[in-house]
Amino acid sequence: MHIYFIGQTELRSEVLARQAALNGHKVTFATPHKHKPLGLKTIRFMRFPSFDPTIPGGFVYTAISCIAALFIRPNTIAVHNLPAAILIRPLLLFLPKASAIWTIESVPKTLRFILAGIASGFDQVCVSTRTAQ
Repeated sequence: MHIYFIGQTELRSEVLARQAALNGHKVTFATPHKHKPLGLKTIRFMRFPSFDPTIPGGFVYTAISCIAALFIRPNTIAVHNLPAAILIRPLLLFLPKASAIWTIESVPKTLRFILAGIASGFDQVCVSTRTAQ
């Protein structure tokens, strides 16, 4: 299975990508960083531009990462932030065979009214913090 990770640079996603690769899955990891943070040669890193690579989820990086999913054609897309979830949602219509997983870290109060609409396009929605629950 081919898994594509979008919108994250945190340790949790790196550990998930590493474990998926060790379990025999093909893994592609979108990153704004120049280095390969996992040190595993079986993971394909796609570096996309970002105005500030120290901050994950910059608009340019997130938009290009989401559009790249159309060309990569993964079996599973793991999305880890709200901007990426909003941008990938309409693109999922062009990826009918892909499963989409969204991990919610936090949701601004002003956007909570559209949360159900965004979440309806994902096969699985995970909440990692009690604050977001």
